[in-house]
Amino acid sequence: MDFSISDLSPSNFNGLLEVLSQNLFVTDGTDGKMKILEVKQRLGLLTEDEEEEKADEGDEEILLLYSSLSNLLRTAVSERWDISVMENYLHTCDIQESRMGALLGFWKRRREEIFASALAISSLRPGLEGVRWRIDHKTVSRFQEEINQPTAIVEVKTTSGGSCSFEVDGEGMRELVETFERIEEAVGGLQQT
Repeated sequence: MDFSISDLSPSNFNGLLEVLSQNLFVTDGTDGKMKILEVKQRLGLLTEDEEEEKADEGDEEILLLYSSLSNLLRTAVSERWDISVMENYLHTCDIQESRMGALLGFWKRRREEIFASALAISSLRPGLEGVRWRIDHKTVSRFQEEINQPTAIVEVKTTSGGSCSFEVDGEGMRELVETFERIEEAVGGLQQT
């Protein structure tokens, strides 16, 4: 990863870290790649010409640095790096001491917040609000030969106000329960690590 850019001041480097974390982990995460103009505008680095033209060119160094930092932070979040892992990694990189200090300070201050934001962004929306169900016996049906067989009518409500209803027989319910048990085991296994 390339963390070298000669003319970026320490305050602008810190600003770039903030812009990057905001873009990757606080918004909905869909953008992921800001245009150079947006980065420079947020850092206050736009020249008058660029402000007038709103051109999206130049300063490939900032984009390269942005990309390198983006890859670093994504890896750190996905692997849940603590400060010592970040420090060990940065010692293997070609990075100025002042920038290493800035990155470590940033990671120490914002790490937990970034983890929480990344988790919130990656979780499925909307959330589960509740499940209602009842058992039904069919007495008449044009389309099914199995009459008087018990079925479960299940309604799942979401936090967004939506709902989904379905009907399932005994065998389908067993499959559904087995699937949810596998999901529960997988989630439990991840929570223990």
